[in-house]
Amino acid sequence: MVLLFASFLSLLTTVYGLTLSLQQVNNWSTSSTDPTSAPTSTAASSTAGSTSTAALPVSSAPAAVTVPHWGQCGGLTWSGPTVCGAPFTCTESSSPYYWECL
Repeated sequence: MVLLFASFLSLLTTVYGLTLSLQQVNNWSTSSTDPTSAPTSTAASSTAGSTSTAALPVSSAPAAVTVPHWGQCGGLTWSGPTVCGAPFTCTESSSPYYWECL
């Protein structure tokens, strides 16, 4: 448990530049055995002259799913992906129920 917490603390320090004193860590880790209770002291102090770290990019949109060559990309009642991978375009095949990437 202590190793897991130390790894988490290291991650916070790396990503956010946070620094907690050893006393704050000990108070938090021994304050309660109930995992639902909040720590009594969560204040983090920043150190003067600390180096800044770049924030990780966060994307709110999921990666676009593209349909490969010959894959179905549309048609009546189709509910799957509709964007073809380059350089293909979604083209109506023999019926209005089946469109494919050509």
